[in-house]
Amino acid sequence: MALTDATAFQLCMANAAMFMAQRKQPDTFQYEKCSEALEYYGQCLRQVTKRLECRDDCTSEGVIVTVLGLICHDIYVGSWTRWETHMKGLHRIIQVRGGYKNIDSNLALWASWYDVLGSATHDTYPHFPEYMNNLPSRLPGRTPLLEHIICKLMHENNAAMCPVINALDRIKVIADIVNARHHEPEFWRREDDLSPLHTIGPVAHILLSTPRLDLQTDGTIDSAKLFCEMTRLCMLILLAALKRLYSFALDEIELTTLTAKFSLVLSIYWRSPSLYQPDDALQSLQLWSILIVAALQPFVDRTLYVAEIRRCMHHMGIQSATDALQRSRDIAWVDVVCGMGAENETLLTAIDNAAQP
Repeated sequence: MALTDATAFQLCMANAAMFMAQRKQPDTFQYEKCSEALEYYGQCLRQVTKRLECRDDCTSEGVIVTVLGLICHDIYVGSWTRWETHMKGLHRIIQVRGGYKNIDSNLALWASWYDVLGSATHDTYPHFPEYMNNLPSRLPGRTPLLEHIICKLMHENNAAMCPVINALDRIKVIADIVNARHHEPEFWRREDDLSPLHTIGPVAHILLSTPRLDLQTDGTIDSAKLFCEMTRLCMLILLAALKRLYSFALDEIELTTLTAKFSLVLSIYWRSPSLYQPDDALQSLQLWSILIVAALQPFVDRTLYVAEIRRCMHHMGIQSATDALQRSRDIAWVDVVCGMGAENETLLTAIDNAAQP
């Protein structure tokens, strides 16, 4: 896209200079001292600022392409203040154009993708109210257990459950795709593959748009909302790990932020046994959430996770960690991310050896 606009091409040159400097100085590279990259970036910024003052050019596709390039650059270098400024500008330009349906569909898709990539880093709400892509309402591939869980959640008729239901369906589709194809050469590296934008993007937007439970100030914890928050965070953590394999996530902040929030939810459950849901569907989903996050953290203290998994198993009458893992795999499981059995041996042993609640 950078080759379609002269101003955007300046940013292409900034990226080229930055990548070259990184290649020459992999251990000492500092973005803020890369003068050639900063010079091209400055030229781009000056040109786009001038174009934004022109009534006939300020909402052109060339300007949109350039702003998208600036946002991509900001994400790569982790300049989140600049990313916020450019995202607000892009949102305003698309509003003036009359909405995303009045711009090229490819540009709309990239705008949505960069929106959720940046928003996920600090778990903030997206700038755009919807993901700019046509989505099917019902997706194939539910297992009998997932079908049972979703039917039970829908039967509850709780508005807080709707995002969880929508996201679960899409997580299962992603799991099926990745499990079937992750072993293919270049699966994670194909630069012309837009499938992550069509699969990961929409579910990330759903989860980031879901109202948060303020765990710091809410005096009375609603068990249904707490359950939704746990499931929401689990799915975002899973997506963060997937994006890392795709090389879309370059900032450690995202996983750190999400994991810290998940641990806080888990500690509330630990202190308040009365919050446990007696429903088998909700218990299965709770066990699934904790197992996934625990499997993704092999190098940290998992004592709390193991204790909570053991307590879930006790409530559900599950005797072995292997059976608990299989039940979770029957919901949705991304093998290359969460482990395919042998990789989880240490976790399973810890669970089996944990004291009964």
